[in-house]
Amino acid sequence: MNHTAHSSTGSDMWQQYNPETGPQYARIGIGAVRAMAAAATTTASGIGGHSGYQHHSRGHGGHGRNDGSSIRPSQPRPGSDGGRAGRPARTSTTMKSTEIVTSFLRDVESDKILILRRSSKVRSMKMLWAGISGIIEKGEKPLTRAKIEIFEEVGIAECDIRLVRTGDAMHIISPQYRNHMWRVYSFLFETRSPEITLNWENSEYRWIDTDELDSYDTVPDLEKVLLCLL
Repeated sequence: MNHTAHSSTGSDMWQQYNPETGPQYARIGIGAVRAMAAAATTTASGIGGHSGYQHHSRGHGGHGRNDGSSIRPSQPRPGSDGGRAGRPARTSTTMKSTEIVTSFLRDVESDKILILRRSSKVRSMKMLWAGISGIIEKGEKPLTRAKIEIFEEVGIAECDIRLVRTGDAMHIISPQYRNHMWRVYSFLFETRSPEITLNWENSEYRWIDTDELDSYDTVPDLEKVLLCLL
């Protein structure tokens, strides 16, 4: 077994002991040590160029070495997405869309707007106030679906309503479903002294002035949909 220790002759003298041959001495000058260190540094960093890594100085709050700096790759590794090693590459997310109608009835005599409170039996937006809404079936025209929903939800036939205005289709992000939005087709109808008969989809109704709507807990952007019809 070899043993190495400092010699008493100075810091540049090392003693190596071998059981078979006895002590052996080798003197390494300080100048030679410095030259070897400089050569090693030059080799590690690459001669006359960069090794693909760059030194970046950071301010307060940075991470890395304790001297306030860090070493990072100058460019992402081939085949990577620039993120951490082992992470899958990001993929684009497809937003799903459902087409629906939302209609408002206005009483000709009082000039009030009808709103409905969705029941606890529906799948979404439970207990929130809304217009008369429904999902458009495949191949169906929005206006056709709007008239069907009015009859189903409040019991007013097509012959007792008159179309006043059609709003521009708009997109509303769904707060209940991830990566989903509603494409809303809106309509404003007039009717005279209607008798309202609710089905299971709604639990109550109100005739209100348009400026009262913001005091109700409604489905998303209901006021925005109504304003585009006025």
